[in-house]
Amino acid sequence: MLTDTYARIGQRVKAYRKERDLSQDELADGICSRQTISLLENGQHFPSVDFMQKIAERLSIPLHEIMVDAAKELDVKVQLEIMQVYIERGEYSEAFSIFDELESRDDLLIYQKRELALLQAECLMRTGKAEQSVKILTGLQQSLEQQRESDDYFMATLYDKLGTAYYFLSQIATAHAHYMRAYQLSQRFSEFNLTAARITYNFGKACRMIERHAEAVELLSRAKAFFDNISDTKRLALTLFELGIASRDRNEIEQAEEYLNESQALFKALNVMGLARRVRESYAYTILAQKDPKRAIEELRECVNEFENAGDTVQLAYSYARMSKLHLRQGETEEAGNLLRSALRLFTENEAEHNFEFATVYQGYAEYSLNIKMMDDCIAFSFKASEFFGKMGFDRDAADSLKLSVKAYRELGMLEEALDVSEKVNELLCRFHDQFRLSKGGE
Repeated sequence: MLTDTYARIGQRVKAYRKERDLSQDELADGICSRQTISLLENGQHFPSVDFMQKIAERLSIPLHEIMVDAAKELDVKVQLEIMQVYIERGEYSEAFSIFDELESRDDLLIYQKRELALLQAECLMRTGKAEQSVKILTGLQQSLEQQRESDDYFMATLYDKLGTAYYFLSQIATAHAHYMRAYQLSQRFSEFNLTAARITYNFGKACRMIERHAEAVELLSRAKAFFDNISDTKRLALTLFELGIASRDRNEIEQAEEYLNESQALFKALNVMGLARRVRESYAYTILAQKDPKRAIEELRECVNEFENAGDTVQLAYSYARMSKLHLRQGETEEAGNLLRSALRLFTENEAEHNFEFATVYQGYAEYSLNIKMMDDCIAFSFKASEFFGKMGFDRDAADSLKLSVKAYRELGMLEEALDVSEKVNELLCRFHDQFRLSKGGE
């Protein structure tokens, strides 16, 4: 019976509250009234899932510590909401547990089955199974479009998740196309709500990544205003970070600096130190390096130590590559080479194939090789970097990598080869600009 389920949930809340030496008033502060906590602990009331998540955060425990097996006894609608919270909090095994329970039931309504499929796909993409996620979401998309049964809200959410699945596969151009479709559908919503804001953020981030900087700033600014208004601090911090990078790409240095500093401060306040470190690293490379390259290098060196201590291999390799570029600008080739060799030891070629940060290391090593006149290495690494960037949809970066080979061939007097590669560079740039014009014009 639900009364027994509510009682078990309430008992756990009470036990954790007492364990932390909190009064009911202290637990309720800023969330609800003391009476609501009393009703919850006595098993007389089960508030919303969002409310329970706030209680779990106040108690400094994951939501599943309160729910344990009780989630499976609640209403399907509530279980779906709990599964979404588990996914957002990275509690994937608990989310899959609810999925297994709901999938085995034969009383789910059609719309509930569809929502369950979306949650399954999201859980898969966040546990390294993005290809399976794409398969599920594409099948659902095709089925609904043929039947023309679903509303704009559901289809916008579906396209947004498809975009994210392709983002996890490092297929940025494809991700952008799906985010754009999601955004177009979200424009039909009666109000700008949380779902529309998340879609706008994703679309803005994708626009930034394919160098549509002005549109990225416009979209991200809109998302920022919403997250700020509802006090969603983490999403606000993420949006400020993206705005900082987009503003820097538009050469709006003061605005970029303001956004990045605010983002870092918010992540620190949230104690999300991994993201705070990434913002600090980006600030050092994109802003500080323009003012004081030597100080930027020192700042990046501190970031490298932090990434190494945290076991963040991807950011560690990326920071090595960025530091090497700054050393090359200073004419310090030996330091640049040492950093790049350290970065190359952190990953395999297979890992670099679908990872922007690792591909950047290959590009950096090609540039370093060109500087020290190791032309064969320059050509080999520039081709690899271009290949990897191309697979991810970063045609501009792929073209920039190949330009290094053009210079190397010319240094070697191999003008015919230089001309052939130049043609490939032009093809990549034409494709990049064609995609830009197509996406700007819509479908």
